[in-house]
Amino acid sequence: MDPWLLVVFMVVVGAALGGLTNALAIRMLFKPYRAYYIGSWRLPFTPGLIPKRHKEIAVQLGNMVGTYLLTAEGLEKQIKQSSFASGVTSWMEEEVKKVMQSEQTLNDFVEENFGISNLQQSLHHRTNSIIKSGIERFIEANEHKTVGEILPLPLSERIETYIPDLSQGVLDKAVEYFESAEGKEKLSGMIEEFLDHKGKLGSMIQMFMGNERLVDKVQPEILRFLRNDRTNQLLSELIEKEWVKGKDMPFHQIKRFINQEKVTHFLSQLVKDKAPVLRSMDAPLTSWVQSYEDRMFTTWIPNAVQFIVEVAAKRIGRLLEAFHIEQIISEQVQSFSIKHLEDLVMSVAAKELKLITYLGALIGGIVGLFQGFFVLLINGF
Repeated sequence: MDPWLLVVFMVVVGAALGGLTNALAIRMLFKPYRAYYIGSWRLPFTPGLIPKRHKEIAVQLGNMVGTYLLTAEGLEKQIKQSSFASGVTSWMEEEVKKVMQSEQTLNDFVEENFGISNLQQSLHHRTNSIIKSGIERFIEANEHKTVGEILPLPLSERIETYIPDLSQGVLDKAVEYFESAEGKEKLSGMIEEFLDHKGKLGSMIQMFMGNERLVDKVQPEILRFLRNDRTNQLLSELIEKEWVKGKDMPFHQIKRFINQEKVTHFLSQLVKDKAPVLRSMDAPLTSWVQSYEDRMFTTWIPNAVQFIVEVAAKRIGRLLEAFHIEQIISEQVQSFSIKHLEDLVMSVAAKELKLITYLGALIGGIVGLFQGFFVLLINGF
């Protein structure tokens, strides 16, 4: 045989053997998928390496990701980066803009995105329920206390400072009423009724007064009495005494005067009137959300993002512990079929695995080349 043809032959054989060996080794990582037996004897290298070590690989992969890759320190560092906050801010702004430009009502928006129908009715019912249960808990918790113990001290002190103003307000209203024509007629009727019940004494008083109406004499005296500073002081003292008595009164004595249904209805209606969202659920989002546009983009969204970042950075460690990332990844990998794992690895490393095959052929060819030259040297080329 031609010596050079022998060298080429050995190079080709070496390259073929090297390439096939590496290709077979790569194939044996996954195949066969299961063990084969001859009687009770299991054929060697069945199943393949990855099918045989499937569970161990899943556990080690979970530990690697949970311990070295997906760590609390790494995630906290990533969350604190300004790029993360700016990304969240941009995303929230885009979502808010979509909502602001929507012609949907809040009821339709919530039903479409969260599956909650009749939101307004649900919120009203929930509000009533919360207020009613709150009133019941308040009454139960304070049943054996006095009114003074229940009232906050600043509120009690503030009420006491308003007593002189309250007294003056009552007197001012009384003066205004008795100065009016209606008040004067009412006072006249009261005087006549009083004199009618006094018999002869009443007749004598009317006789002495002659044609002059008694109310014209009484009204100025009443007004003078109501405008007197001493009257205001006296009324203030009376109100203060009653206030002291009221504070010492046990709460259970006055709870029977509390109509819980009316109080619940009043507070619920107050919440409804004061909460714009509850009033605007049937209006398009764009008709009322845009009034908050400036505050949303300048205050609410930045503050919300800052709060989210701070909370996420502080809680990420506990969150990861609660999630048990290692166990999740391990169970997920174990749930994959071997075929799926093979496709996954091949989709990522197919090019590199082919290069390994070509490298085996190259090395085999080089070995064959040296073997060819070695044979030629031995045969005295």
